[in-house]
Amino acid sequence: IVTKIYQNKYIPNAFAVEALDCVQAVQFGAESGYLRVNIEGDALLVLRKLQEDLEDRSEIRAYILNVKHLKGNFINYKFKYAARTGNNVAHTLAKEGLRVKDDTYINNGLSGAVLAAVAEDCQGLLRNR
Repeated sequence: IVTKIYQNKYIPNAFAVEALDCVQAVQFGAESGYLRVNIEGDALLVLRKLQEDLEDRSEIRAYILNVKHLKGNFINYKFKYAARTGNNVAHTLAKEGLRVKDDTYINNGLSGAVLAAVAEDCQGLLRNR
């Protein structure tokens, strides 16, 4: 669903969408003043590129460089893989954003559906400990 939100004539493919999602998540954390962040995503290749020290020469190079630059805003950061099945909050955010047709949906506060998805994910984390 996130791909449908962002994929347009300016973003070439789903791979770039995943990288842009990561940029936006890190940027949101930096702008919000967080000092420690865990960024979870289901695009394993993008996460690997973010953890490598090698220069990236792929089509998403600009996004990777942007995230690496933004990492300097944090005392501690981690990029972690989250299976798509465990990504209910992101799915709900994307669906709600499509529903209201607003690309700044998260800035306008969170809906009851999103808050319920967050609570459900938290309960799942507690059960899996």
